[in-house]
Amino acid sequence: MGRTGLAAAVCILIVVAAGTSIAGSARRIGDTSSRGSSAGSPAFPDYFSSTFVPGQAIVSLRFDDGHETDWDLIRPLLRERGLHASFAVIYNTIGLEGSLSLSQIRQLEDEGNEIVCHSWTHGSEPASFAEFEHETAGAKEAMEALGFTITSFSIPGSWEEDNRSNYIAYDSSFFDTPADRLLRKHFYAYEGFVQDLVGGGPYRTLPVTGDVPFGFAHVTEGGIAQIDEAIARGAGIQLLWHSLNLGQADHQSVAQLTRIFDYVAAKVATGEVVVLTDTQQLYAVATPKAGADITLETSHDVVSWGGSATLTGTLTDGAEAFTAGQQVRLKRSNDGFIWTPLQVLDPSATFTYSVAVQPTRKTMYRLVFTGDATHSVATSPPVTVTPKVKLGTPAAPLTVRRGKRFTAYGNLVPRASAGSHSVKIRCYQKQSGAWKLKKTVAATNRDYATFSRYSTSFTLPARGNWKLTAYAAATSKYAATTSGAEFLQVK
Repeated sequence: MGRTGLAAAVCILIVVAAGTSIAGSARRIGDTSSRGSSAGSPAFPDYFSSTFVPGQAIVSLRFDDGHETDWDLIRPLLRERGLHASFAVIYNTIGLEGSLSLSQIRQLEDEGNEIVCHSWTHGSEPASFAEFEHETAGAKEAMEALGFTITSFSIPGSWEEDNRSNYIAYDSSFFDTPADRLLRKHFYAYEGFVQDLVGGGPYRTLPVTGDVPFGFAHVTEGGIAQIDEAIARGAGIQLLWHSLNLGQADHQSVAQLTRIFDYVAAKVATGEVVVLTDTQQLYAVATPKAGADITLETSHDVVSWGGSATLTGTLTDGAEAFTAGQQVRLKRSNDGFIWTPLQVLDPSATFTYSVAVQPTRKTMYRLVFTGDATHSVATSPPVTVTPKVKLGTPAAPLTVRRGKRFTAYGNLVPRASAGSHSVKIRCYQKQSGAWKLKKTVAATNRDYATFSRYSTSFTLPARGNWKLTAYAAATSKYAATTSGAEFLQVK
């Protein structure tokens, strides 16, 4: 929660003049080679790589404490307007009555919102440094164990008095203290402090100025006026609410919050505002004025197991010509949200790029041009390459008797769950010179060290020439696959 003893619904923080400190000190996000090498630092998610137009205001919306009203009230308001927010969640309240459930938090993250670590308990100030570590790094590790991407820490207001505690201070005196070093080791951002992306530091914080609200000074009215101030200054602003308090005495109403959301959405439509999450805002990079376009195509949408597809991309400049030899980054994703850098590509011809990929499951690829002094960041539309499984031809006797049970079996890579029935054997009889499907039987998988073996016993109903093929239906990871044919006679 926010500072104790201050009854309010919205907290406002104008963080930095856009195009000044942020643009001057941040580096391109997603390039982990330029990140500091502190042990334990997390991989930085690509969807926190954000840009803004110089002079454009950045607005961040944050909701603290993980109340169930974040789901029931705030989520629909955000989705109706195409907005995203940061949700600061207390680990030990997940799933409790009145708090967000695990599935709700996962859905919020899947929809592009940021999940912020808000400590383990949100109790009183830690009594020891070990407890401080448990409440911060320990809570992060516990939340990551649940599958969340955690890059930011939000300090509980219950730890503070007059914006200070034994561990936290909102000025330069906090730099390089044991608590600061611990937080920087485990988080990319916390309350305005961020990791510099050049190894070895220095680290930076956002400037404190006397003429704009900084920190977490709660107000009972406002929001729109402060957004207008941020637009006038080309600055960043964070708006913070506790959704459970909306409509209570001395707090904003739901109608007031809705008007703020409508105002933000309208300013986004005019290009005066860009909405970023807390961490996105702190690492946002100013977009150069000249445009750039990048495309990507694949030679094959579906490949055999162990097979490869060739990806080909082209980078097109805008008003300003490129310098020859521009590099682009190839990234991959299994879900379209988390993108992992694969490699840096040099042009195979003038601004043309080509690379072979060999996916082991359904994978999305895209090319990213990270911009230069005169061109903007450009990301290609993704392409998807899906491998088939490796499905062995079913082995069976060359001759069987009509109505007499026999066994057919084969191998499957990658392994399937033991006892599952992911493979079916299709039985075709040759009639009038054509193969006609007569019977389909499900096989049962048995696991070995590096493969599964499918097998089933069945009968064939008529004499003549038959062929058997194995078939694995498409899944979320693999394309539909049909094996080679095994031929046999039924007597």
